[in-house]
Amino acid sequence: MKQSFSAKKSEKLFYFLFSRFLVFSFSRSHLLLCTIVIGIFGFLPMGCHRLGGGQIGEQISGSDQLILKNIISELKTRYDMVETLKTQMNVIIETKNNKQEVREYLWYERPDKLKIYALGALNEPKVVVLAVEESFTMVFIQEKKAIKAQLTDEVLTKIFNLDLRVSDVRNAIFANPFLDGNTKNIRLTHSGDNYLLQRPSLHENHTEEITVALIKNVDVVVTNWKILNSKGNIMQEIEFDDYRGTGGILRPLKVAIHRPVEGTAIYFNAVQPEINAEFKDDVFRIELPPGTEIQTLQ
Repeated sequence: MKQSFSAKKSEKLFYFLFSRFLVFSFSRSHLLLCTIVIGIFGFLPMGCHRLGGGQIGEQISGSDQLILKNIISELKTRYDMVETLKTQMNVIIETKNNKQEVREYLWYERPDKLKIYALGALNEPKVVVLAVEESFTMVFIQEKKAIKAQLTDEVLTKIFNLDLRVSDVRNAIFANPFLDGNTKNIRLTHSGDNYLLQRPSLHENHTEEITVALIKNVDVVVTNWKILNSKGNIMQEIEFDDYRGTGGILRPLKVAIHRPVEGTAIYFNAVQPEINAEFKDDVFRIELPPGTEIQTLQ
């Protein structure tokens, strides 16, 4: 993703964010912000790039094309069944020089509502993020600082300075790499109950390898998803594990995202997820602490 803002402007915004997070060191602030943005990307369908035209797997044989269509159809059906999601997520973030554990609570409602609480070491709320329709609000509770902006890829990149495509992590959390519509020019090979799908990436000059397995020869699950550069080096690898039925819908409770070039690994462990539960009317609201300073980003 190319930066659309000058480095000077991005740096200035970063110093603003980090200076507001007084209870953490610089590195810990960065890690916590990363987990928050991962949550945003993971659960919001906004900004997801879709390819138009063409048939699914049009380059492969008829029998393999049928297998591929069934895989994509089952994954999409599973995603379509999720109207609401509530979960606690224990997150471990490892960098070359640091490791931190963070706890978050998330509420999601289709098509475009998300709320996240990030908690501190004493279980006190540190940051609240609210994304409703096209609006984005991020509140540093103890510091009484808030950021408001339109929810776009550019704004999130400006705030967090992360080279993460919205569709990448959203697809990862839902364990469905095909929500971005990238279903053309797929090659399929299989061995036993495992299938390897290879396709051009939406990232320029990158390719992707997706491993799909069958559970008890019935349920289709994605177990691994790699993004490789033109030299074949792994730029990002996502592992999906501990699939369980939640509200009648099969989904992984553990997701690990590895970014070798940056020396970063992020591990998600969902705890007691609830699917399609009813929420109170005030779930997707934020009451700002009295005296909160608000910065609006354009």
